Amino acid sequence: MTERGRFLKGTIILICANAAAKILGAVFKIPLTYILEEEGMAVYNTAFSVYIMMLGLVTGGFPFALTKLLAEYTALGKDGRIRPAVCGTGAVLFLLGAAGSLILYIFAPVFAAAMREENAAGAIRAISPAVFLVACGAVIKSSNEARADLLPTAFSQVTEAAFKLICGYFLAVNFARYSAYSAAKGAIWGVTAGEAFATVLLVTVWRVRVRKLDKGRMTGKELKSICSIAFPLMICTSAIGMLAMVEVPVIRGALGAVRFSQKSAEEFLINYAPYTDVFDNLASTLRLSEDGVRKLYGAFSGYAQTVFNLPAGIISTICAAATPMIAKALTKKDNLALKRAVERVLGLIFLLSIPAASMCFFFAEELLELLFGNSFSAPMLRAIAPAMIFLCAGNLFVAIMHLSGRIGEPFCVSLIGLLLKILLLAVLIRIPEVNILGTGLSSIVSSVAVFLMLLALMKKRYGINLRVIRLAAPGAAASCVMVGIMYLIRPFMQTYFLPQPAFILSALPAAAGFALTAALLLKRGDTVVVFGKKD
Repeated sequence: MTERGRFLKGTIILICANAAAKILGAVFKIPLTYILEEEGMAVYNTAFSVYIMMLGLVTGGFPFALTKLLAEYTALGKDGRIRPAVCGTGAVLFLLGAAGSLILYIFAPVFAAAMREENAAGAIRAISPAVFLVACGAVIKSSNEARADLLPTAFSQVTEAAFKLICGYFLAVNFARYSAYSAAKGAIWGVTAGEAFATVLLVTVWRVRVRKLDKGRMTGKELKSICSIAFPLMICTSAIGMLAMVEVPVIRGALGAVRFSQKSAEEFLINYAPYTDVFDNLASTLRLSEDGVRKLYGAFSGYAQTVFNLPAGIISTICAAATPMIAKALTKKDNLALKRAVERVLGLIFLLSIPAASMCFFFAEELLELLFGNSFSAPMLRAIAPAMIFLCAGNLFVAIMHLSGRIGEPFCVSLIGLLLKILLLAVLIRIPEVNILGTGLSSIVSSVAVFLMLLALMKKRYGINLRVIRLAAPGAAASCVMVGIMYLIRPFMQTYFLPQPAFILSALPAAAGFALTAALLLKRGDTVVVFGKKD
């Protein structure tokens, strides 16, 4: 199979598996929102944010460094060194994962207090073992990605989501009799159970698949090569992760600091009062209560961000599928092959992310009604939707620089973007007319700034001058066609056949399929570049 064929095959496998896992995750989270409500979701998402921070600290360097080394070995035909490198890196991550889980368990009350959600301490302890489990599984996933053997990873993602769905929902329902906070803790235990099942599966399959590879020990040169990438990347990822944790208290603190005028309070109540009675005293106090702050943050993190992360997470798998192709070009120092690979992958990212962001923007109410039964957070989803395009594209540039051994530059860019985002959060949310919508607006500004800085670095470091508008044209065309079809058929379908949420479920696949087909059939533009038929 050709390199382009392997890339497309890997992309299709990972996208399908990730889509299935995300759908199962949504099936898990949708009924969960009814059980936990906004208050419980605030606890759940707070615990999950702390977990992601610690996971980034533990797995932020070594898995990627291993992927880079193994991709180089595969490109150079040194398959015999794969197993020793995986085993040696696995031993390091075993210790790091155990330490991360222990720290998370012991200091759970401290993390909960720092996030301004003391009720989340039990949930943080419930998810702490998952750090160790994911660290062990990350080594196997890195090996699979480097060798373009993506079926085990894909299968583990689906089974993990299914196991999390079953266990998490069962525990949440049974714990809900005590309180929403206990239900959130039960749901978090489901996440831990899913990670345990997936890790056992990954290790078992890997041992079967590599039994014919050479045994041995990792050499000092290999360890040095991995550590030279892993430790700087770990430090950078940890700094970004800990700084990202600041977002939650900044958002909640800024919401609590908003001082409404009578007019802005009335406008706020027009938008949100029909969904809840938490804001009933706003007209008299002209400020949000603690429950009101929790309600808004829970709606953003539990509803709008969940819908946003669904397509964004699926599209991000394209970078993993492209790793062997990009690593091969970097290893052989073939700038022409690197340029073709970047154009191919970036074009595909645009072809998927622009229509996905358009759906979240133009049909936010319908999507939320379909998934969660209310459109309370529709303005929040609409505000954050455009950031998806630049976030997905920027992730590709960061992955390329990491594969080439450049850690500091993307770290500085990401740090600037995050600081800009936090500054904007603190400023925009305090504007009464903006309030919680500042989360989305700050994400758009910071993601655009990061994308432009990374684009300039790609040209400076690799001599790759990407014509972004040309590459994005097929995705923009597909988006216009899809949204146009949806708007044209919506009145007819709603009048004679379907209610509003069901309209999305039935019309979206047809409209999206037609739009993507139209984009792929373009005689000019960059669709040909996406699939590598023209330079």
